[in-house]
Amino acid sequence: MNKNPFYEFFKGYIPKLIMIIFILICVNNIIPFVCDMRDYFWNNREGLIFINRTSDICYMGVFLLTLIFTNNFLPQMLNIRGDRDACIKSFFKMMIIVIIIAVVSGVVVEFSLDYICKLYNVKAEFYTRTSAVEWLGEGMDNIFIILGIRFISSLFVMSIAYICGSMFYRLKMKYNILVFILIPGILFGVIFNILFSNRYIGDKLGTIMWSITCFVEKPIITIILEILFTVLFIIIGNKFLKNAPIAEYAHDLI
Repeated sequence: MNKNPFYEFFKGYIPKLIMIIFILICVNNIIPFVCDMRDYFWNNREGLIFINRTSDICYMGVFLLTLIFTNNFLPQMLNIRGDRDACIKSFFKMMIIVIIIAVVSGVVVEFSLDYICKLYNVKAEFYTRTSAVEWLGEGMDNIFIILGIRFISSLFVMSIAYICGSMFYRLKMKYNILVFILIPGILFGVIFNILFSNRYIGDKLGTIMWSITCFVEKPIITIILEILFTVLFIIIGNKFLKNAPIAEYAHDLI
């Protein structure tokens, strides 16, 4: 693995990527916690309610980093005209390392904040803003279950960014605008128009969407769907990039 020049290139970015995610976690989690604790002791508050955002930050960081690398750094590697399979595999190795460290760091921060509250006898309620699986409470005091769920969810987020980035690299700009801006905008516009213009259809559509949401948010269903779509998106993204031209001739597909 160390002899792979692509991996050596990507490996140099791992500390920087981890630092970016850790800074985001500190800014959005640790600093607000310190401010809330100060307010708790200075104003003699009866309790403390704190919203953990570490999983959201990890997902957002993984999504943005994958998108950036797919559109900027992978094309640079394609210009070398080397082994594309090795290049793509090296990219995923780097992202898996980043995801593992980011997820572990986030969970450690959350458990540390909870421990600090217990240490100082602070009556605190922690809420986690993340996937429906983590809202259940069952097993959510088990660090290994949390790590597993967030690792799978992070891979799913990475796969979404990967397929979006690979499509953006291959499609012509007018089709990128069509696929990523116009079509979603029109769909949302039509849905909102139906919801507000026809109450009966809106209620029926709302009921259907709610039923789908309740079904998907079942823990085992969520995990299975995330795994299946992760594999599917990565396969499609690989198809786009393995046959992609060098950056000079990007946006060649349609």
